[in-house]
Amino acid sequence: MQFLTEIFSQIDLPAWLHAYGQWVIAVSVAAGWETPAVAGAMLAFLGVLPLPGCAVVIVLPALASDVAAYAAGVAFPEARFAADPLLPACRTAFPQEGAAASLYRLFPRNKLFFPFAAGQSRTWAFPRFLGTCVFSSLIWLAYALGFGFAMAQLCLALAGSQTAVWLRLAGFILLVLVIVPVFRYILWNWIDRFLSREKNENPCCRR
Repeated sequence: MQFLTEIFSQIDLPAWLHAYGQWVIAVSVAAGWETPAVAGAMLAFLGVLPLPGCAVVIVLPALASDVAAYAAGVAFPEARFAADPLLPACRTAFPQEGAAASLYRLFPRNKLFFPFAAGQSRTWAFPRFLGTCVFSSLIWLAYALGFGFAMAQLCLALAGSQTAVWLRLAGFILLVLVIVPVFRYILWNWIDRFLSREKNENPCCRR
């Protein structure tokens, strides 16, 4: 981490982030990596990036990537993730039908497989999927912004002032890139174990 901090110290990081930060966030979200989305939200609340612009580059690539995955599922209905009429529940008991499916973007495995499987399923026409996708992406945006706000407050508490945060911006960005995946791993694995208690009793999860 010290090596990366030294590299960042050689460039004008705030200027670089202002020029390219939103592009990095957009590409990362489209590729399925959400940690930069939280880091971008943190930078927006710290005044480094514009908050409206960050919100746009977080939610639009998420929508675009999910719609593309749905289209791939339609194009390849016999692929290994095909499941009709019910979508796969991955290894959790998280419901894939009904209102609970609208939260699929909050769960890493569901976020990855749900759009593709929805495209393969006859029960998920595109208008239905699009509405679910928009709603889930907005919920996910609220999660990213809320997490980013919490990290911004943590950085301010550690540094003591916004000026001090800017002087140590590279270190705080690296801190977020470490904390967010660890937090998500702990949280979602706890949720996964909690939901899996009902797996044997949920007919939607039985093969």
